[in-house]
Amino acid sequence: MTDRVTAPGPGLSDAIRFPGGTRLRVEVVLSAALREAIARASSNAALWMHSLDGATVSLEHPTDAACRLSCETGAGRAEFEALGMADGWHRMSGRVGVQGGVREFALERVRIQLGASCDAYLAQHTGDIARVLVRIRYGADGETAVVSIYGAALASRLTPVMRALLPDPIELLRLTLAPGGHA
Repeated sequence: MTDRVTAPGPGLSDAIRFPGGTRLRVEVVLSAALREAIARASSNAALWMHSLDGATVSLEHPTDAACRLSCETGAGRAEFEALGMADGWHRMSGRVGVQGGVREFALERVRIQLGASCDAYLAQHTGDIARVLVRIRYGADGETAVVSIYGAALASRLTPVMRALLPDPIELLRLTLAPGGHA
């Protein structure tokens, strides 16, 4: 395994700004039309989305070297891990279990990019091309964040026509401090 160190440039703590031990309440903020389309396309995705709404995410180890988020819902469990690598890149991985089925993903060569004072972006690099996958927009209060996903993150799952019909980015989740949410 590659040694984990603080990456040159923006690090994980620039993207994940809540302190360790924070508990965040999840609100799915997709439009009704997108929720309906997801429900028609995948009953598991619809079940997960429904159970995720109102769930609590726990944040562990938010440093430039590593960060872990976990969430337990009535439909299953989700875990996300980000590692800062010695070469300055980040590795992101996740595991989502729904009704006995498990889906896993791993993304290599991810860079954190900073936008406006309240935005952090996760972009995957392939050769000279950077594909922005996720935007995290923090509220000025420091207690909220909206997570949006870009069409590039869905490229393997959607036809080009479907991607063209979707807004880019798609606001997916709103995270707010849960009662007693600070460590």
